[in-house]
Amino acid sequence: MEVSHKASAQCHETSPCRSQKVTAAGPSFFMPFSPDVLIPVAARESVRAHFRDVLHTGLGMTDSYMMERVMVALDRGTSPYVTMATFAKAMSLYLRGDLEERIAYAFTCYDLLGEGHLRRETMYQLMKKSLAKSSRDDDVEEAVKELVDIMLKRMDMDLDGVINYKDFHDTVTKTPSLLESLGYCLPERPAVYAFVATWCPSWRSM
Repeated sequence: MEVSHKASAQCHETSPCRSQKVTAAGPSFFMPFSPDVLIPVAARESVRAHFRDVLHTGLGMTDSYMMERVMVALDRGTSPYVTMATFAKAMSLYLRGDLEERIAYAFTCYDLLGEGHLRRETMYQLMKKSLAKSSRDDDVEEAVKELVDIMLKRMDMDLDGVINYKDFHDTVTKTPSLLESLGYCLPERPAVYAFVATWCPSWRSM
């Protein structure tokens, strides 16, 4: 979902620098950033509901269950507000983030309990939520169990019964199409292009 580098640079000249580090508890994909110097006090925070509206209407992220996970991944705080720094981080990731950043972000979305690994029960819950919306089959539970077994066999590199960050990272690096295998947590390419074309109309000529 990458867009023109020059275009994205024009849109995000004041975006924070992006970095990724992996800790024992899992990935941390954003460098701490304080907007105090650049952002006026009155504009530093936005209500979470407004931020969700931007993701929903602007980037087509409509899965309400995954949106909860997305909000936690972007900001684990308990404040009802989203800072300008968090907004800038999210836009940087969605509009020009590379595969490494997206892997770290997706894993954080899927790690419901913040344990640094994905258990069978967690995978089942995520996949059931996704499949239940696209299928009317009464056998969804059995289908989900089979899919979880397949995903564990595919991703559990060290055979310890869970998918840790390294397992997830190495598998997705080899097969990028598995990035959102447990639920859609990123905007689709057409939505990204439409968003950039709307807010940065000059990017097409660059």
